[in-house]
Amino acid sequence: MNLQDIGLTQNQQTILHRFIATCQRDERVAAAFLGGSFAKASNDAYSDLDLYVIITDEGYDGFFAARENIIRALGEPLFLEVFRDYGFDLLLFIFADGTEGELGLGRASNFTHIHGGPNQLLN
Repeated sequence: MNLQDIGLTQNQQTILHRFIATCQRDERVAAAFLGGSFAKASNDAYSDLDLYVIITDEGYDGFFAARENIIRALGEPLFLEVFRDYGFDLLLFIFADGTEGELGLGRASNFTHIHGGPNQLLN
């Protein structure tokens, strides 16, 4: 995927590159993908980053416990809220550079419930 062709801002590109690198280094990650308006090619100036990661069942609890460290590896969070009632976990974030987004976390055994829309595989 050529990130420059999908209309990401420089800050969004930086965060996406960090997300990909973080996922590639973590053996618990089975897959990572970009969703939402960027994956659908309907993004505009107000689009946020919709990031998703599928984690091995065995590694999920540890990955979730380290969620703040994982978000900090992507950027400096000003806001972080966790929602756990979707059949997957969703972290909403706003970084100091103004980038907004969400990080959906799903177990490998339940990955079909994490995201139902268009996506671009990253890892």
